[in-house]
Amino acid sequence: MNTEQGGQFTSFAWTDRLRRSGVLISMDGKDRFLDNIFVERLWRRLKYECVYLHVCEYGSEAKAGVGKWIEFYNRKRPHAALGGRPPAVVYWPRREDTQPDQQERRVAQGSRIIRPNSLSRKTSRLNESPETGQHICNELIFEKAALRRNQTT
Repeated sequence: MNTEQGGQFTSFAWTDRLRRSGVLISMDGKDRFLDNIFVERLWRRLKYECVYLHVCEYGSEAKAGVGKWIEFYNRKRPHAALGGRPPAVVYWPRREDTQPDQQERRVAQGSRIIRPNSLSRKTSRLNESPETGQHICNELIFEKAALRRNQTT
């Protein structure tokens, strides 16, 4: 397993468990983010397109929002390096649910949509760029907030 040299990956508890499981440990060089640039780019997109835009009251909301964004990223979002196709179409072509619906077609064409997000403290972000998948997180978090309001009334 290749990791960075963050404390969570160099701790005895982590490295000991990997060794006991027979996993070969490999770590990137210190301050060498370029060693793992593709994953770093994915994390950056996830943080800026989903995580930083929302305030979640519960971990389950954050987990669901991130999961929905990852599904969008893998199954619907066009990737330039893959000829404008999502990874699911390229790597798992038999999946039937990889064809973009009307919403994602607008995303691929670069249109802009406005989605209110009552939980976001960053009101300047109401005009969101849908080609990034931000609307996917907004929809889920907005739905969760509505469900919570209905349960408390």
